[in-house]
Amino acid sequence: MKWTLILRLSLIGLVLALGSIFVISPNLESLLWLVVFLYYASAIGHGTRTLRFFHGLLLGILNSVWVVAMHEIFLTRYLAAHPREVQMLDTVHAAGLSVSPRWIMSFTGITVGVLEGIVIGVFAIVAGMMVKPKRLDLRVIANIAEPGAEA
Repeated sequence: MKWTLILRLSLIGLVLALGSIFVISPNLESLLWLVVFLYYASAIGHGTRTLRFFHGLLLGILNSVWVVAMHEIFLTRYLAAHPREVQMLDTVHAAGLSVSPRWIMSFTGITVGVLEGIVIGVFAIVAGMMVKPKRLDLRVIANIAEPGAEA
């Protein structure tokens, strides 16, 4: 596993999570996430040789942790900018469930993160299939194995 790759890529999700609270309109947010997912898939496809799906899955889960944390910290500001989410929360309360908005957003965020991770993982597998594998120079390996040998 390339943990540094997963962590570095997840920082893009952190920036997008903050942007969705302060700058990015809710209508544009979904499109930006799609572009980011395609970038993630490309980066994982180029940066790994194995376990591409699991890299994508863990990246999606880590992204959801960032997103949920930022939405929890800036809850009032987030809800003020996202009337559709407020309407969904009102629907839950109207159904007779007395659950806090923070709990609903946390549960939903982590669930969505797992689903997004699956999508990123599948995209990463496809991106990895499009990447040309690097050729091994066997002469270099022979020189390492036998320091005095000529290639």
